[in-house]
Amino acid sequence: MEGEARRIYCAEILSPPGFMMACGKVLKCVIAYREAKTSLKMHKKDKIYLKENVKGKILFDEPLRFHTSMKVGGPAEAWVEPEDANELIRVIKFASKRKISLFTIGRGCNIIVSARGIDGICINLNAPYFKTISYNKEYIRAGAGVFLDRLLLEAADKGLGGAEFLAGIPGTVGGALFQNAGTKDRGISSLVDKVEAIGRAGNIKILKQDSIQFGYRYSGLGNHIITSCTLKFKKDEPGVIKSKIKANIKIKRRLQDYDYPSAGCIFKNPKGARFTAGELIAVSYTHLRAHETVL
Repeated sequence: MEGEARRIYCAEILSPPGFMMACGKVLKCVIAYREAKTSLKMHKKDKIYLKENVKGKILFDEPLRFHTSMKVGGPAEAWVEPEDANELIRVIKFASKRKISLFTIGRGCNIIVSARGIDGICINLNAPYFKTISYNKEYIRAGAGVFLDRLLLEAADKGLGGAEFLAGIPGTVGGALFQNAGTKDRGISSLVDKVEAIGRAGNIKILKQDSIQFGYRYSGLGNHIITSCTLKFKKDEPGVIKSKIKANIKIKRRLQDYDYPSAGCIFKNPKGARFTAGELIAVSYTHLRAHETVL
C-alpha cells in the first residue's frame, strides 16, 4: 500500500466508466491500484437521479463489509440492485454519460476492498429477474445472480449433471463465468452454450461459446456485465449426481479452512509449472521456516 493516495480494487479495472467484474467467486484476484483522484465522486444530482429513476434497491455509503466474504471493506458510494435488464441498461448509460465509475459485485466471495471503499456505482444483480432458472431438455438458462450451489442442486433434481466439479464454489453464475471458475483441469466454459451480456454502451449481446476468449481463470468479458447464460448439462440419475456433488464438497472442506472469513482461492497456478500455486507456497513457507530456525 502507498498511503491514502491509493485505493485497492480487485479484478480488472478499466478507465471510467469501465467495469470491475467481481461477481461472486472470482478465482483469480488481480490486485490493481488507481490514484484516488482519478475516480470521480458523484454529485448530489447524480444520487437524486438514481433515486428517481431506479425502482430497484439503492443504498448510499453502503459498507461493503456486509457484501464480501472477507467481512472487510469501506463504503460503496452507491450500491444499486437494478430491477431488470432495462433498468441495468439505464444505469450503465447514465454512468457513462456522467463519467461515473461502474463496478459489478456479486456474492463477494473472492474480492478484497480497502477500508476507503469504492467511489461510483456498485452494481449487484440480486433482484429476482437475475436469479431465475429455466430448463429446455439438457440445457439450463440461469441468471447471473443465481448462486452456483442452488444451480447444481436444482439441476441434480432434474437429473442434469456434468457440473459437479463446480461444487463448493460459493459464488454466482455471473462471477463463475467471468473468471471461468472451476478446477485446475476444467472450467465452467466447458458447459457454456451462450452468454447474454450488456456492453459498455448499454447494448445487449448474445455471445456463443466459441466467440468468447475463455482461458484459465479468464473469459475476456471485462467490458461486459453478464446477465445470464445457457449451459449444457448431461442426463444422469439424480442420486448419482448428488453423490458426486457431496464428494467434491467433502474434498474441499478437507483441504480448505471454512472457520474464518476468506477471499477464497486468489492464486493462479503458474502456466507450464510442475507444481500448483499452493504447492509452491507450501514449499516456500517450509524453506523460510527452516531458514529462520538456522538463524
